[in-house]
Amino acid sequence: TLKFEGQNPHAMGFSLDTEEQLAEKWALIPDDIDILVTHSPPHGILDAVNNRWKCGVRVGSTSLKEKLMVIQPRLHVFGHIHGSYGQTPDHVEIPTIFVNASHVNEDYDPVNKPIRIVL
Repeated sequence: TLKFEGQNPHAMGFSLDTEEQLAEKWALIPDDIDILVTHSPPHGILDAVNNRWKCGVRVGSTSLKEKLMVIQPRLHVFGHIHGSYGQTPDHVEIPTIFVNASHVNEDYDPVNKPIRIVL
């Protein structure tokens, strides 16, 4: 995931400083997959932070979105941005179902129900 202002300082074990560093990781994803599971969301898709430090700021990865435009999996599941829990139907730019499956809210309370996906 990309570090951002207001991120929990105790939850940065898999965070990187730049999109270039992230792009190197995303380049390892095979192009012929149907389901992708990442911790980070792509930029602009279920990635809006809504906590006491930021509201409505998009913090997803632009380089991940670029990779998704190439591989176009049927399903992409992620979390990380607790306040953007939910799912989208097929995206306009990318024919993928996106699911932010975060189990907890911004205060780490386990309030979100599991999401069932039928492909």
